[in-house]
Amino acid sequence: MPKDETLRFTPVPRPTRAYEVIVEQVENAIYTGQLVPGARLPSERELMAQFGVSRATVREALRVLEAGGLIRSRRTDPGGGAEVLPFSTESLYKALTSLVAMEQLDLLAVVQFRMVIEGNVAGLSAQLRSDDQLAAIEAQLAAMRTALEKDYDAFAAADVAFHNAVNASIGNPLLAVCNEVARGVTIKLAGLRSAHRDDPKQFQADQFLRHQEMYEAIRDQDSPTAVRAARTHLYESFEEFLPEEQRDQLRPLVRAAGEF
Repeated sequence: MPKDETLRFTPVPRPTRAYEVIVEQVENAIYTGQLVPGARLPSERELMAQFGVSRATVREALRVLEAGGLIRSRRTDPGGGAEVLPFSTESLYKALTSLVAMEQLDLLAVVQFRMVIEGNVAGLSAQLRSDDQLAAIEAQLAAMRTALEKDYDAFAAADVAFHNAVNASIGNPLLAVCNEVARGVTIKLAGLRSAHRDDPKQFQADQFLRHQEMYEAIRDQDSPTAVRAARTHLYESFEEFLPEEQRDQLRPLVRAAGEF
């Protein structure tokens, strides 16, 4: 895709950390749609001229933008500068995991987030899903039932596919991304593997029943029951990894589910 010939950046004011100003302007151009996925930034030489900075400053800005998943550096490509990348959940996942690593988020916070988001997604699905989307959810529930006779990994994969089908039924990619990222973070935090369960087979059987309850509520267009089933499923998935005082902070979400 050709680079945008109309896009112009403004020189960096002084004194400031010049590369940060470059990053901010390029980010704004991407977020406002002036630079779309597949578009190319000007060459390094052109960026140096537009911003009025050194090559080292331009390269530092490009490094930061690339680390953030916004661009892919193409300095060796004769066609021009770096390429703007499509949105990826990877950058959001990295941001959440970084907050966890810096102890700004703990398992409780992420589980609360999931209970709010996934519960209400299930409630919306009960109202918005089409017959075809309901069939897709039912198919994934059947896959979960089959996976009960296999191993933990097969059941976990079917579980993820079930939730992805519910996410798809409401047609909101932002909620779907939030669910996907938060799910990965909670699993990483809790270290969820079958070895961590006193009775993994019983746990899977109980979780299947919660998913069946969620499916039936979505089928019957019963939003409060769908919300409650989704939140209860999450509470039961993670309660054993949390101290009692933190569980007390999750229980109101289950009790309030009928207020959807």
